[in-house]
Amino acid sequence: MRVVLKSHLIALSLVSVLAGRAGAQESSSPEPPAEAYGAKASVKRAPLLGETPSFDTASKLNIPFNEAPATVYSMNLTQVQEQRGAGDLTSALYYAPGVNPVWRYGGFLQMRSRGFRSVLMVDGRRDNRSTLVNSHPVTGLWDLDRIETLQGQAGVLYGYGAIGGVVNLIRKQPQAARAYELDIGLGTPGQRRAHVGATGAINDYIQHRVDIGHTRMLDHRGQLTERNQATAALRFLVADGHQLLVRVAGAVDHYNTDTGIPTIEVNGKRTLPPNTNLSNRYNSPQDGLDYERLELQLGYQWDVSKDLVIRDRLFYNLDDYEYFSTEYLAYDDSGERPVVRRSSEEDWGGSGYLYFFHHFRSISNQLEAIGQFSTGPVSHRALVGYEIDTLIRSYSDRSSTIYGEPVADLDFAYPNPIDSAVPILIDGKYVPSMFNHSVYLNEQAKLPFGLSFVGGARLDFFNFKTRRDTLDTATGATTERGETDSRDEAALTYQLALLYQPLPWLSGYVSWATSFEPNTSTRPYPDRRIEPARGRQLEAGVKLFQGDRHRAQLSAYRIVKSNVTVPGPMDSFETAGKVSSRGLELQVQGDYGPLGWTLGGAITDATYDNYRTSADEDLSGNRPTFVPTYDGSLWLTYSPFKEIGLGAGGRVLGRQYGDDGNRLPLDGYALMDASAWYSAGPVRFTFTANNLFDKRHYFVSSINSTQLTPGPGRVLLLQAHAQL
Repeated sequence: MRVVLKSHLIALSLVSVLAGRAGAQESSSPEPPAEAYGAKASVKRAPLLGETPSFDTASKLNIPFNEAPATVYSMNLTQVQEQRGAGDLTSALYYAPGVNPVWRYGGFLQMRSRGFRSVLMVDGRRDNRSTLVNSHPVTGLWDLDRIETLQGQAGVLYGYGAIGGVVNLIRKQPQAARAYELDIGLGTPGQRRAHVGATGAINDYIQHRVDIGHTRMLDHRGQLTERNQATAALRFLVADGHQLLVRVAGAVDHYNTDTGIPTIEVNGKRTLPPNTNLSNRYNSPQDGLDYERLELQLGYQWDVSKDLVIRDRLFYNLDDYEYFSTEYLAYDDSGERPVVRRSSEEDWGGSGYLYFFHHFRSISNQLEAIGQFSTGPVSHRALVGYEIDTLIRSYSDRSSTIYGEPVADLDFAYPNPIDSAVPILIDGKYVPSMFNHSVYLNEQAKLPFGLSFVGGARLDFFNFKTRRDTLDTATGATTERGETDSRDEAALTYQLALLYQPLPWLSGYVSWATSFEPNTSTRPYPDRRIEPARGRQLEAGVKLFQGDRHRAQLSAYRIVKSNVTVPGPMDSFETAGKVSSRGLELQVQGDYGPLGWTLGGAITDATYDNYRTSADEDLSGNRPTFVPTYDGSLWLTYSPFKEIGLGAGGRVLGRQYGDDGNRLPLDGYALMDASAWYSAGPVRFTFTANNLFDKRHYFVSSINSTQLTPGPGRVLLLQAHAQL
């Protein structure tokens, strides 16, 4: 507690100094010239509370794309949903260069950037579940305005674990102008979408925003996703320079999960058995994932002057998800007909079922001050902040009794699971708690001759505790309280960057950044200390730009991460020493008359530099899981008339592996999408075809290093969007 108070005092002191400096600038110095931050930058209004300026994920300083020394990409969700038919975050990220969204178990999302896991953010606030689990369900897209991806290490701005990058989901905000939206979509196979939205001013002091949406997605394997969400927000303009924001969001989702296709070993590699039908499902009728989420947000912003803004945002999140699924599959052709075994005495104690019920509760608070001032010929933008991030009253119910339940074999060619319901008796509880607080600073200093310096630092104090209790299956009472594993870490991370803009349309930069990730494996080892992972990144890039119409960026990087832990089955993990990654990333956006284009691609060379497993297997030199050798995408639009448009494009993905041993390859593939739209007054009709040629033989993820998950086939969707 003493450390917390000291950190809070440091943050408040820095805020006070910044406020005093800005106030002195306003009262005793002439106004800085408009050129100090680019055309009209010093006189533009501060963002309203809740708003995130375009590309601000890269710096939090409200600086333009060309001045941000980082690789950042922004996607408008209306275009992504309508023109490309994206129905979830996985498909929305298909055209984000360098980002690999991995859909696992038919309900869980994991994201990879530059060879490492990306951190999911919502309005700049990290999703705490990534602290505890390797992948998790995510809600729908209907309340989002856009998605921004920041590639590479972002630990100074967003804290621990942001080694591969961040994916920031930026929500729609209340507006003064009244507007109403209605979306209806129907398609095949089994596609349904519906959304209503409204925004406007209730009076001179209150603005509102409401979004209610439903999405149903089905693939050729019968894997079902149903998402229902509602979001409401109120912004109060309580007085000159003072704003309040209240937001409530909820979601109720259901997935019937997907256990994939079993593989066999041939010459040291795993491949599909003969005569595999990729449309076959081997799940039991009981399998499913039910997910409920509640978010509460309270924000306050004080525009102290035109040069200083102070804001505070308080978040509360509730995440409950119950999962029961058949996870073990093995191909067996020793009998008259090939069968799929769904139980393993050796690995699963007699059952291929897995059950858990996660109950996560988190509270976080961000206090930040953003200001601008000048020192002689040098102009400054600065951010200073203090953040608290906690997990409270969180636990996960477990059932070991299901491991003794027999699971019937299925016919490989004609599976027809008729399993009776398995009784779930809760006999264990995993109890985690976390408290993290941080002080951070980021600054841009604009020097003469087109030079800019960006530097920042962050000091994290992290405490994590876990224990495993044994419960009475009849009463739920604790019969044996487990030993508590407690870990305390403190880490300083920093970033430095130099940017040079010799021409109004060209800039280049070089940057160095470090990062920190505490080990929070879900299986405690009280007698063994696992050092936190450390990362460092060197990046150089070039940007070309012409306002908002044309943008291009090319970057090269190298990342080294040490003290790596690799999650394994049944809550286990391995220590992998060091992982390094290097690569190139390209992104181009523009339009010329009726023609528009988005081009992106990445080459990623990631390897384990030092990885010897607990079984004494040397995996050094192997590629980490779900890191494709390359990815690329192209999307073209042609709109000869205001009312009519066509879109076409595709994406390619290089080979990746579903296991660290690189014995389960996921071969590269290419898919093509197309769309057409027509506007009639306030209504726009859009027809989209994803995976236009209905490619079936490709795989998007793996399970247990032995099963492959096929990707979705062709999806045809007709949508109507009305805006009044």
